[in-house]
Amino acid sequence: MAELSTSDRSRLASICGMLTSSHAGERAAAALKATEFLQARGLTWREALDQAEARIIYLPMPAYPRPEPPPSSKLQETIAQLMRRPEQLTEWEHSFLVSLRRQRRTTPKQATILKRLVDRMKAEAGQ
Repeated sequence: MAELSTSDRSRLASICGMLTSSHAGERAAAALKATEFLQARGLTWREALDQAEARIIYLPMPAYPRPEPPPSSKLQETIAQLMRRPEQLTEWEHSFLVSLRRQRRTTPKQATILKRLVDRMKAEAGQ
């Protein structure tokens, strides 16, 4: 089995580029020309494609970090309870709660603010 040279592969790629023509006659002529090109070099399409596959360098898949787990359901439930009373929230508090929904856990400062909001809502509700 003959090996396609770099220039042969380039020429074959150019011929095969004509297979995308919008004209059926050009596509047919390109297919015939490519087949004749391979036959002149003692190759079948299968052998040419096997050569191409042999040249592929397979790289290992990169290790992607695992996605973060969703925020804890307790945190999400607390936020949802607070947001059910929008009339009792300031604009800043509302924005704060919206930003917390995207986090899976809170910082100590955020936890303090969240606890303060919960305590205030409970006091206003008479609990």
